[in-house]
Amino acid sequence: RVQARDQVNASVEGNFTVILKDLFDGNWSKITSPDMVGINGFGGGVSYSDDLLIAGSFSASVDGLSNAGAVYIYELENNGSTTFLSKIPLPDAMANSFGIDVHLSDNTLSVGAHVTNVDNISNAGAVYIFDLYKNGSNAYRAKITADEKSSTDLFGLRVSQKENLLIVGAPGQSVAGKVYIFNISNHMPVFQKLTDANFNSAISLWFSNEANASATYGHISNWNVSAVTDM
Repeated sequence: RVQARDQVNASVEGNFTVILKDLFDGNWSKITSPDMVGINGFGGGVSYSDDLLIAGSFSASVDGLSNAGAVYIYELENNGSTTFLSKIPLPDAMANSFGIDVHLSDNTLSVGAHVTNVDNISNAGAVYIFDLYKNGSNAYRAKITADEKSSTDLFGLRVSQKENLLIVGAPGQSVAGKVYIFNISNHMPVFQKLTDANFNSAISLWFSNEANASATYGHISNWNVSAVTDM
């Protein structure tokens, strides 16, 4: 026997039956790290957009580096089933706790690494930006750090993003903490323009060295071929 209030805030007392229903259709599903060994912090950061599920594993050991971190990409179906697509390793040797937070917006992925060493300052933190594609492949684009750094900043502990705006939390900055707002487009690399003169070379480079081609011309799915008249 319980006492409650109705929709007009009047007191009602009596015997009630409470029915709990599962709001999800089908079975619950669970994802674990495909290469989980020891403590990985898998799921410390998660994000979902356009059928791609991103899971950060901020304390994963990578290439013998403890707590280096990694990010895992999955395809998520409407029925809750998942397919592992790829793993994003450390973008540089200074990254630490890579994947503490992640955010995917359109095909741009932001990854926080809040205890990354920057300019010989430990735990200053950084955010890494990637282009992410439907098949799980990715292209590293930029590393963003605070303009003022200290060993207590924890820059990148929290990240959020929409279109070209990136929001980064740095709760240890100046003791009280700060939130930074960046225009990502100002930090992205400038790629070579495709013309008749270099188009065939770009195609050949893509098939022989995809990473080099991405660094030079961008990912092939984003190539602007408006200036190419002879294909």
